[in-house]
Amino acid sequence: MIMKILDKVLSWQVTLPIAAIVSAVALFVACRVITERKRFLVNEVGIVLITGASTGIGRHAAEHLARTHLDLIILAGVRKDSDAANIREMKIANLIPIIVDVNKADSCIRCLEEITSISRSRQIPFVGLVNNAGIGRNIPAEYHPIEDAKRLFETNVFGVIHMTQLFIPLLRASKGRIVTVSSIAGLVGAPLRTVYCGTKFAVEGYMDALRRELLGSPLSNKISISLIEPGMVATEIFKSAIAAMKEETDAILNDSAKTELYYHLYNKDAIDKRKLGIELAHSPQCTSDAIDHALTSAYPRTRYVVAGVGAVPGWLLGWLVWSMPDRLKDWVTTQF
Repeated sequence: MIMKILDKVLSWQVTLPIAAIVSAVALFVACRVITERKRFLVNEVGIVLITGASTGIGRHAAEHLARTHLDLIILAGVRKDSDAANIREMKIANLIPIIVDVNKADSCIRCLEEITSISRSRQIPFVGLVNNAGIGRNIPAEYHPIEDAKRLFETNVFGVIHMTQLFIPLLRASKGRIVTVSSIAGLVGAPLRTVYCGTKFAVEGYMDALRRELLGSPLSNKISISLIEPGMVATEIFKSAIAAMKEETDAILNDSAKTELYYHLYNKDAIDKRKLGIELAHSPQCTSDAIDHALTSAYPRTRYVVAGVGAVPGWLLGWLVWSMPDRLKDWVTTQF
């Protein structure tokens, strides 16, 4: 009899803490889901601009949106006439190329003027800006040429800021949406991507602050702002980035002084880990689906962590980054 009572007591001692932990986690998740939900107007007819849509994530998203939402006009922002011609050859009626270089102020302004003209002539609103244009690098910060570092910030940060500034008035009128393609590199800094991470952290801070800034205005608080935070996504531009990374790696390996300083990042095991991460890159469908949801759902999320790094899914990495102390993150990020 006594043994049975002891068994019950011991089982409660184990069960109750576990039940308490599970309940606390469930309550936390429920609170996050409930507080995250905010309803926005869904514009089923209108114009959407995607910058950096000649290849990669932007191109895939432009084609996906055009084929999925026939009542939306998708403007694929490209820098070269040859890329515009390539898009026209696809003969998708509601997918139209538009020339815009986010690094050039006059090009951004001309893009705004052209879209305003299209909106007026067709009598449909401009409902979505997708800031996607961007470039990446894999170079130790110590050896990253400063002019190239400035170029990364010009494209990845100031291009986003300028385009967003220009299009807010149109989006205020339509109660439209701003979707910006950031990166998991905007959530946690990664070795060799120091400057790139700096640009993405800047974009994350800018969009978070802008969302709260517009929230206080009854005229602007209907503009939805979302961040897409992908890990490794397999696209043509990703393949180009791999080739560039090989060149950057070879340049370090050919310099014995640099190799000695950064041996931990350029030894065989470290290089093999990066190659494995590349092999496990996700399809761009995951980013297109996230952009689609951010543009067309009645309850868009503020951020979408998609794809992953190596075998670690993006959503799990995002959760770990949020929950881990910096010293632990330092160790984890060196394992990929």
